[in-house]
Amino acid sequence: MALQNQPSPGDYGAFLPNAWQNSFTTFTGLGTIKGTGHAGDAYTSQFISACNNFDKAAVVKAAEAYPTP
Repeated sequence: MALQNQPSPGDYGAFLPNAWQNSFTTFTGLGTIKGTGHAGDAYTSQFISACNNFDKAAVVKAAEAYPTP
């Protein structure tokens, strides 16, 4: 279930620029975020590649082998 609707192939945790822009626009409009700037200033993709440096097949195999109640 945890991998449901995840990108395949793709990087887990990747930021969706349009989603961030929509949130930024909404929060700016509500006054939650003050000042000016860009939605892209609020996040970085610098670590996404390193976070995805694991054996995904091994994780799936371990999950499938896990006993369920």
